[in-house]
Amino acid sequence: MIGFPSLLVAIAFSALVLPDLWSALLPVTAMTGAMAFRVRRSWVHLRAPHTADRTG
Repeated sequence: MIGFPSLLVAIAFSALVLPDLWSALLPVTAMTGAMAFRVRRSWVHLRAPHTADRTG
């Protein structure tokens, strides 16, 4: 298994080498993350509405 620091180094290196790829992937990743967060929040709301209402 790859250690976390070496993973960060690999990500930073790939960002330096392939900036075009990263600039293309960033919006897709952000959209996917936002969608997953929204789905998770609605799923939590469906499972336990009282806890979701308390947090706002």
